[in-house]
Amino acid sequence: MHLRLASDYHQYYNEARECDQWLSNVYEKLNTTYSKQSFTIEEGELLLRECLRFGHVINEIVNNSKSIVPLMRRKFPLPRPIKVQ
Repeated sequence: MHLRLASDYHQYYNEARECDQWLSNVYEKLNTTYSKQSFTIEEGELLLRECLRFGHVINEIVNNSKSIVPLMRRKFPLPRPIKVQ
């Protein structure tokens, strides 16, 4: 059980890190390539398709975040005992 939760945790954060890098790249593109007065329709459509594709990935990450167990909290002692059911 612990290995599966740890694997899910690391996979989730790797995917989130990849999305963060992608968003940084898009931000850079918007400030360089797409900030000029004119750009081709093909360039704009390419960016739009990329954003739509990653929009689905971001939605999946948000949905997966609800099931990720915060493993980092295991390092800290409990403030009070928890009953096992």
